[in-house]
Amino acid sequence: LIQVTCIGVLPGLEGSDKPLADAAASFLGSTGGKLIAAGAVISILGTLNVILFSGSRLPFAFSNEGQFPRLFSYIHPGYLTPTVSLLTVAAVSAIVSMAWSFLTALTMAVIMRVTVYLFVCASLIMLRKKMPRQTGYYRIRAGNIVAITGILLSLWLLSAAKFIELRNVIILLATGIIVYALQRKFKIAGNQE
Repeated sequence: LIQVTCIGVLPGLEGSDKPLADAAASFLGSTGGKLIAAGAVISILGTLNVILFSGSRLPFAFSNEGQFPRLFSYIHPGYLTPTVSLLTVAAVSAIVSMAWSFLTALTMAVIMRVTVYLFVCASLIMLRKKMPRQTGYYRIRAGNIVAITGILLSLWLLSAAKFIELRNVIILLATGIIVYALQRKFKIAGNQE
């Protein structure tokens, strides 16, 4: 509805740097445009806050499971936050935001998220075959059909990505796999000593 309104109100939408604010300004005046721009900034800051705090939980959880260096399990004694994990995610986010454009970073995040959805759908099919008698979890009717539909939709979405974007995602995933493999190797070597 927002997009339909913007297209209807602002004919030159594709040339605008701030389409929502410009559309609002055309029928609410400059105050309306400023209000929409302020709302967008607040929304973006909220989203970044969520990404930073939820993103820092992933290395922390991996570390607790022994799949990431133990350093990421450090919890600040006063604030009770995963400090190393939080600072690392903040540093990586800062580097990405300075090295890439917003659109590139957004595209990479979407591709990675769709890739995760694809693997989750594929895992559902594999786990149902490996553990047919497993109980105690939520089960939906026609789960394999839902999973196959999810895989096909994910592949369709990924087909729209440019080669360079897919290459960058593969590099990031390979980096993660290398970190995991090194951690696993050193953990196994440490257990044998």
